[in-house]
Amino acid sequence: MRKMKIELSFVSSITFRTFSTALVASTLLLSPTSWAGSSCKITLAGNEVSLSKKIRSQVGVYWEFMKREAPLTELLPFLAFEGVVAGDPHLGNASTIPAKLKNSTKRKIMFLNIDFDDAGRAPFVLDFLRLIITSEAINPDIKKRHMVDAYLSGLKGENIAPPEKIDKLLRMPIAKYDSLVAEYVTDKTKGDKFKFKEGKLTPFEHENITRDDVVAALPEYAKILDLGIRPVESGGSSGNLRIWALVETSEGQRTIVELKQYVKSTLTAYGTQTSWNVWLNEVREVFWPNVEPSSYDLVEVGSSGLFWKREKKIPLIDIPYSSSKKENIQFVNDLAIFNANQMGLAHGRQSSADGLRQLIEKDPTAFREALKPLAKKFTKWIVHQ
Repeated sequence: MRKMKIELSFVSSITFRTFSTALVASTLLLSPTSWAGSSCKITLAGNEVSLSKKIRSQVGVYWEFMKREAPLTELLPFLAFEGVVAGDPHLGNASTIPAKLKNSTKRKIMFLNIDFDDAGRAPFVLDFLRLIITSEAINPDIKKRHMVDAYLSGLKGENIAPPEKIDKLLRMPIAKYDSLVAEYVTDKTKGDKFKFKEGKLTPFEHENITRDDVVAALPEYAKILDLGIRPVESGGSSGNLRIWALVETSEGQRTIVELKQYVKSTLTAYGTQTSWNVWLNEVREVFWPNVEPSSYDLVEVGSSGLFWKREKKIPLIDIPYSSSKKENIQFVNDLAIFNANQMGLAHGRQSSADGLRQLIEKDPTAFREALKPLAKKFTKWIVHQ
């Protein structure tokens, strides 16, 4: 068996070295209580990444794997029910943000999907399975039973109460949120200009996009004060051009808008998707029902095609991806359950999910047990990659 150096660094300072990848995978999957709530690091070819980050960053790989492996498992009966899914559900891709309901002028804090990039059409069950896998990569002690119960409640149109931390954020006055935005903008700027820093934000310069192109893409703002380029990221945004614009509204309020280059959903790895305009409308109807959509839109930028347009949001939820504190472990558990319910609500808005709901209702335990083998198989496989 091929050997490579793998390090699993825990809060308890226990380190395993020079194990085969298969043995490490077995340790991860069969003894989750030994590293629950701790920081799991995998060192491959000299690059250290957490298991959670690796799973979150390899969205297309997940869907390629599922297209190949899912029909061979106990999940086969559940795969028949397809519709619009999130594509990349994890605890960092849903958050509390300000939004307006349609036909309303007032904003309020809402818990919403904040990353449509990988949404599209696929089996509902595989969307839910990815949420389980990404959640367990943070805390393997998360109980699937509670997530399944919350998901089923959502499919039936039933909301569950949010975790206490989320509930408090949902009650935040908009004025308080706006003050946080103002502080963020002040930190990133000096006068009418960005604070540029190598590796963080560089002056705007692009061979195919002019300043006028950016201005034309943001007609709702009174002034475009400055532009910058964000570095190419690893993970889900790898290779995507990202332009930052320091803007000012007609009321004199300043904020930062990001234009991120559009690429097709990674769900194309699973199956053919609809055209971008049909796709965007479908996704909005499922994940942002009755929410005014202009704050998260696709716009043309010159001759360079489509870009996602989003005002930079203040991260109100701090996901404890690496923590041994009991309260943080509990928060991850509660947040995963709440996300499962929100996903069920989104899936349940589609008539094609009715059959799935009925099938799960017949035997929730059988559904839960059917999820386990494929979740373990994918996690074991991704460790090798």
